[in-house]
Amino acid sequence: MVSFIRNVSFDCSDPYALAQFWSAVVGQPVDPDFVPGDTEVDRLLVLGAKMSDDHRTSDGDGWVVLLDPAGNEFCMTRSAAERQS
Repeated sequence: MVSFIRNVSFDCSDPYALAQFWSAVVGQPVDPDFVPGDTEVDRLLVLGAKMSDDHRTSDGDGWVVLLDPAGNEFCMTRSAAERQS
């Protein structure tokens, strides 16, 4: 399974340049059309992320807030395919 980072949020003066930097770091292009979802959330939890808040809804919309092992927050949303199922 190939995963893509959809959004990374940092407080910075040039977010596009920072997105390009992190894209190069993780070896994945910046792809605005891909949205990782529930299966990716499960994979990240196995890797050591912790659930902070779950804002997923029964209609397939929403997101989850996870914490990386250092306690930094990041969000994941459901893919279009997962929202349709």
